[in-house]
Amino acid sequence: MKHSRNKFSKAALRGYACLAGLLWWGCVLAQDAPDPYIGMENLQDPNATRWVDEQSMRTLESVRKMPGFDERYKANLRVLSQREFNIQMPGSVDGVVYNHFRTASQPKGVWRQATMDEYRKSRPEWQTLLNLDSYNRNEPVEWTWAGAQVQPAVLQDPERKSVRALVRLTRGGSDAAVVREFDLNSRSFVASGAGGFEVPEAKGWTYWWSANELLVSTNFGPGTMTDSGYPRELRLWKRGTPLSSAVPLFSAEATDISVDWWADIAPDGTKRLLVKRRISFFRYTYFAWDGKELKALELPAEATARAHSGHLVIEPHTAWMHKDRQYSAGSLLLVNYEEFIRGTGVPRVLFEAGERKTQQGYVVTENHIAVNELRDLQSRVVIHDLLGDRPPREVQGLSDFGLARLWQLDAKGDAIWLLFQGFLEPQSLYVLNTANLALDKIHVQGPVADASPYRVERGNAKSLDGTLVPYTLIQRKDAARDGRQPTLLFGYGGFGISVLPEYQRFPLLNWLEYGGTYVIAHIRGGGELGPGWTQAAKGAKRQTGFDDFAAVAQALVDAKVTQPSRLGIYGASNGGLLVSAVMVQRPELFGAVVSRVPLTDMRRYTRLLAGPSWVEEYGDPDKPEDWAVLARYSPYENLRPGLLLPPTLFITNRNDDRVHPAHGRKMAAKQQAMGYPAWLYEPREGGHSGVATPQLQAEREALLYTFLMHNLKSNSTPK
Repeated sequence: MKHSRNKFSKAALRGYACLAGLLWWGCVLAQDAPDPYIGMENLQDPNATRWVDEQSMRTLESVRKMPGFDERYKANLRVLSQREFNIQMPGSVDGVVYNHFRTASQPKGVWRQATMDEYRKSRPEWQTLLNLDSYNRNEPVEWTWAGAQVQPAVLQDPERKSVRALVRLTRGGSDAAVVREFDLNSRSFVASGAGGFEVPEAKGWTYWWSANELLVSTNFGPGTMTDSGYPRELRLWKRGTPLSSAVPLFSAEATDISVDWWADIAPDGTKRLLVKRRISFFRYTYFAWDGKELKALELPAEATARAHSGHLVIEPHTAWMHKDRQYSAGSLLLVNYEEFIRGTGVPRVLFEAGERKTQQGYVVTENHIAVNELRDLQSRVVIHDLLGDRPPREVQGLSDFGLARLWQLDAKGDAIWLLFQGFLEPQSLYVLNTANLALDKIHVQGPVADASPYRVERGNAKSLDGTLVPYTLIQRKDAARDGRQPTLLFGYGGFGISVLPEYQRFPLLNWLEYGGTYVIAHIRGGGELGPGWTQAAKGAKRQTGFDDFAAVAQALVDAKVTQPSRLGIYGASNGGLLVSAVMVQRPELFGAVVSRVPLTDMRRYTRLLAGPSWVEEYGDPDKPEDWAVLARYSPYENLRPGLLLPPTLFITNRNDDRVHPAHGRKMAAKQQAMGYPAWLYEPREGGHSGVATPQLQAEREALLYTFLMHNLKSNSTPK
C-alpha cells in the first residue's frame, strides 16, 4: 500500500495547481456539475453494494498481509473479551447492580445482575437475566444490546410481584431500536399478547411513568417524524391498549430536530416531567407537565434543564439575564423546582466557567450535588449541599492528571459511582460518599501493557490567529527528537464534545507498543476549554478548527517529533470531516490518513439521514451565504487533481443510520478515479460506533493502526 508521489518541478506543480484550482473553484460555486457517485447514496443499489463489498475485501486482504495485523487483532480481542481488562460497569437500581458483558464466545453478550455486596467482590457471581446470543438463535434478526431501564420499586405493581424492565435492541448497533418488556423474575420477555409493552423498530425513546404506563416517542406513522428522522411526538401509552391509541402530550414541528424529555421519579413517587422541544441542535424550548397541561418555562433558548427530586438544575450555554441578574455561559445553576415553575425561584450559582475552566457533568443525591469540574483539562470533583448550608468541598485522593466520570448509584442516600482514569492510568471505580467525601475503591481495570516506558507531555501550538491550542503527546521516554518517530495525531473539534484524558488502551496496545508516538489535539469546536472554545469554530468559523489541527501537526514537525512522511492523522464522525478536510487543504503535511464514519460531502449532507439536525453546527448548504463557507472546506467538493494526497483509508458502516456511509464511499471512489491511493472498509453491521461485537471492534482497531504504521514507512516491531 505504499504510494510513491509523482515528482514534478515546483514551478510546473504550481502552474498546474493554479489552473486546476481556478477551473475547480468555478465548478464548486456554480454547483452545475453532476455528481457521478451519487448512486453510492442508495443503500439498496446492487451495483453500489457490489463495489463497496469488493473494496472492503480488497482492503482487508491487503492489510491482513501487513506486519503486525494478526498480532494486533489477537491482542485487541483478548483485551475486549477478558474481564481483567474490563471493569464490569454498573447500572444500579434499588440496591441491585446490572451489567452487560460480551466475550469472544458470546459476542452479543449477557445481561446480568448481582447484589451490591456481591458486586464489591473481586470476582462477583452474576445471575444471568438474558443471554442475547442464545436469544438470537430463535429471532429473525441478530439483535445487538442497546441498554435496559429497570422499573424502580416505587413504580412497581404490588400485585404483580415481579420486576420489569424495558430492554432496547438494535440491528447491529444502529440508532433505530426495538423496545421489549422483560420480566426479571421469569427471565423472559413479556409477549404483547400477554399485555407486554413492545415498541417497533425506530429511532426514539421510552421511559417508565408508572407500573402500567410508558412515556414514548417513536415513529407513530406518517407525519410523526421530523425532517431529521427523529420523533416529533411524545405520548403516554397505557398497558393493554394499542400503541397507536397512546395519548399525545406534545408535538414538535416537522422542521425541529425532535421532541425530547426529562422524567424524574423521586423516591417518594413524586413525578416531574420536562418536555423539550428541540428546535435545533443547540436551541430548545422547555415545558413542565403537571399531569394535565404543559407550561412553558422561562429559560434561555440555549440551555439544558433537568429535574431532580424537587430541584431544577440549569446549564445556560449562552449568557442569560433572569430577574435582573446575569448568569454567564457555561454556568451551573440550582433552584427549587416548584418555585421556578411558579416564577418565584431565584437560581443559585454552583459553578461558573472561566479561562480553561468548564464542567463535565453532575449527579444529584438526596442531600448534595456532585459537580465534575474540568480545570485545564483535569477533573476536580466538588460537592455542594443542596440547601447551601456549607461551602463547597473538593474530593481528595484522586491523581492530579486524569478524568472523572460520575453517575447515580441510587435515588436514595448520598452515594454515587465515580470512575477515574488517565491517558496511561487504567480505570478505577469508586463509590463516593458525598456526605463525608470518603472514596471506596471497588474495582480496578487491568493494564493492557506496561506504561512505565512512556511519558505524557502537554504542549501548545500557535494557530493562524495566534491562539495557543493545547495538545497531549504520549511516547516512549527514550524516544529521540530526530524527526523519525511514526506519529499519529487524533482530533475531533465539534459539537462542544471534549477529548479528555481517558485511558488510551487501543493506542497503547496498537500504536505505542509498536514504537509510535500518539498525540491528541484539543482544538476549538470541542468543549475542553469552555463555551468560548466551542463557539470559536462553529458554523461560519469552522475553518478555525481545521487551522488548529494543522497548527498542532506543524508544531510536531517543527519540534522534530516527526516529519510529514511519518505523520498520520485519524478522526471519526465530525473528526472524520476534520481529517478529510485538513488532508485536502494540507496534503504535504501528512503521510497517511484514516477517516472513520466521516462527513465529506457538505453540499448534500442535509439530504442524508440525520444531516438536517447538524445545520446549526455547520450551516445550511441551501443558503448561498452558508454554502460560500462550506464550499471552501467541503472535502468532497474540494477534491481535485494535482494534490498528491497521502494514502487514505475510509471506514464506514453499512447500517450507520446517523452519518450516511455514502460520505466515505463517495470520497474513496472519487479519490481512486483521480489516481489517489484510497481504500474503503465497510462492515455490514456496527452502526455509527462500530462496536457491535468484540470481533468487529478488534478487527477495526487492528486494521486502522496497521494501515497507518505501514504507510508511515516504519519498520517498528512490538517492544
